[in-house]
Amino acid sequence: MANAGKYGATDIEEVKFDVDLDFWDPTAPRQQRNFRTPSFQCLHQVRRDVIDIYALPIPGVIIVPDERDVTRIHGILLGPAGTPYEGGFFRFVLKCPPDYPAKPPLVKLLTTDKGRVRFAPKLNEDGMICLSLLGTRPGPAWNSSEHSLRTVLIAFQSILTDDPDHNVPALVRGRLDEGGAYNDYLHHETLRVAVCEEVEDALDPGSSYSPELRKIVLKTFVESYDTYVYTARLQMRRMVREGSDPFGGRMTRCDYHFLLIRLECLYETVLELSESRSCDRAVG
Repeated sequence: MANAGKYGATDIEEVKFDVDLDFWDPTAPRQQRNFRTPSFQCLHQVRRDVIDIYALPIPGVIIVPDERDVTRIHGILLGPAGTPYEGGFFRFVLKCPPDYPAKPPLVKLLTTDKGRVRFAPKLNEDGMICLSLLGTRPGPAWNSSEHSLRTVLIAFQSILTDDPDHNVPALVRGRLDEGGAYNDYLHHETLRVAVCEEVEDALDPGSSYSPELRKIVLKTFVESYDTYVYTARLQMRRMVREGSDPFGGRMTRCDYHFLLIRLECLYETVLELSESRSCDRAVG
């Protein structure tokens, strides 16, 4: 985290967009058409990067290469403890282009409530992650001799800090009120979107979740359930009724009573599913 600035997570300039506005998006039809057969060097480097991360894991980051395409990686970034993002499942997809590592990977955050929630000034509603090493923000560019999938993930993780104000251009810092309305917004939306909605998606057999990530999310949800309930009740005691996102211009009504009901229902569903699978294995 200490080196995050080197990787572009602390730059303060505004984004300059490419003429191709979806140049960063690995899920965009245009980009998928552009993906050619990866070079030998690309495949070799991706495998090295993945093995490196498996050998020395990044705390709070889980990655799973696609079964059919090793250059396409599914991942979860767990919201760090002690932050408004605590316990959230921030799902992303990463795709290394055919000429990787000469070119940086394309990364998209999928946890956005279908483009309605912006979790940080550098995490856009459309899923774009604003980092200079990804070419989505001015600053130090990607350098294949210095950067790898590890540095991308560390820079991404550094965006989720305990004080989102640290990642905000000085020009707009004054827009964060002293009452912490933005943090209230993040606490609520983390529980609503990055926990409840992600667990619902993980429970849905038809979702895009990989089997490995599905298991990790459901297991972690059960283990962290008490923390989610504590956070919701704490916010209720603080009489938090609404939060605001000064960057997306949104207000949200904080209904923690409903979130507690939703969390409890999901908890019971996951436990029942786990018990059912245990019985099936025992019978088998």
